[in-house]
Amino acid sequence: MHSPTQRLREVRRVLWITLALNLLVCGLKLGYGYYSQTLSMVADGYHSLLDSTSNIIGFIALLFAAKPADAGHAYGHRKVEALGAIFISGMLFFACYEIASSAYARLHGRENPTVTIYSFVIMLGTMAVNLWVSRYEHRRGHELHSQILTADSAHTRSDVYASLSVLAALIGVKLKLPWIDLAAAALVAVFVGYSGYQIIMESLNTLMDDAQGS
Repeated sequence: MHSPTQRLREVRRVLWITLALNLLVCGLKLGYGYYSQTLSMVADGYHSLLDSTSNIIGFIALLFAAKPADAGHAYGHRKVEALGAIFISGMLFFACYEIASSAYARLHGRENPTVTIYSFVIMLGTMAVNLWVSRYEHRRGHELHSQILTADSAHTRSDVYASLSVLAALIGVKLKLPWIDLAAAALVAVFVGYSGYQIIMESLNTLMDDAQGS
């Protein structure tokens, strides 16, 4: 059983690890995307940047959550974590919009990304990193009872879905079947939006002192 101080220390450690890996993933996508003029990879790289942003939001939320109880907050400030999780869910909805709008733009645009073997290697490699990060955060979030970590794991998982959309776009370019990209993007948008909905409901339960959310 973790003490409150030890728990916060462990949560911060998880966030530092995931922040470093998220920045690595973002750098690879943006770097090769710009080098090869692959617009879909560049867009996905900026989407990955949202993962790093959510880590920073997690640090800020924990800063307030770590404050001890006082006269105005008899039960401490831990529920600030739930507010941080709700903010992350808002970023998930924004990511959902970005995925849908990018698919629409590709459907009506004429951009043709330069598809090489390195495009697939980088996308698959970064997807593997994101999948590991998501599972790691999810597991540690449940072990430490941290909504920040479980919410952030869902956000990272949404990046995996977005990368699947990019892979579909690259394959579509190779096979000259652009409708695959649109279908994949629509599915991604549904998954991301549902993740945001789950986070909001769990966080609202905590804020309203629901027995399951406290």
